[in-house]
Amino acid sequence: MDRFLKFIKQPHPVRDEIVFGTGVIFFFIADRLLKYYAVHSRTDFFILPGVVKFALTPNKGIALGIPFPMSLTILMSVFLALILIVFFYQTHRTKKVFYRFSYVNAALALLIGGGISNGFDRVWYGYVVDYVRIISGVGTLHFNSADVMVVFGAAALFFVWGKGSHTQAEQILHATTKTYDAIASDFAKSREKPMWEEVKRVAAYCTPHSRILDCGCGSGRLLEILPFFPLTYYGIDASSSLIDIAKKKAESLRKKGVVLNAQM
Repeated sequence: MDRFLKFIKQPHPVRDEIVFGTGVIFFFIADRLLKYYAVHSRTDFFILPGVVKFALTPNKGIALGIPFPMSLTILMSVFLALILIVFFYQTHRTKKVFYRFSYVNAALALLIGGGISNGFDRVWYGYVVDYVRIISGVGTLHFNSADVMVVFGAAALFFVWGKGSHTQAEQILHATTKTYDAIASDFAKSREKPMWEEVKRVAAYCTPHSRILDCGCGSGRLLEILPFFPLTYYGIDASSSLIDIAKKKAESLRKKGVVLNAQM
């Protein structure tokens, strides 16, 4: 199970293309079958008594039967289609890593599959075939499964896309941390050389009982230049292996008589 979840989460070009292509075809066909039944059966029946009804409702407006000029509807549809094409092209051209990339393709499949099906209606019938009617005291709304696909696909796309950049940063941090954990010992040895003069100047600003925050402390190299009077040092680093080396360095300084409160 863990291997399957890992496979789903990691980007995989072939699998992602299959998810996208299969999804578009599946959602398109599913909506076409329901519309075919609505158009040819002319059957009305309640799905939820008195509230939700299955009934053919020709829609020349936009979603939910809202009146809208056909020409503007087509222009908006073409514009949105172009945006999706550019988005999809940029995604593959830059090879941007999204959070669970296969989920992005599934969201796109919902959006495009539903959009194509409604577009087909406008060309073939001159209206969109709606077949779900919601009856309320305020009025009547009507829609089809393609509308639901488009709404959920767009919402999922924005959610996953927004989360993608955050997760990509986490993936980079995780990879960097693993690398430094693996080379911690050799990296610490490579730092055993004279300190840069620019860095040594930090010591001049220290006074007794100073509190020093060393972000990205690594192996604690800054400890070597701190003055020998009581102070508090806070070392922060993503690599736990480097932190362990820094702790040992702080402990060896204490054994030499340095009054040091070091927290890593």
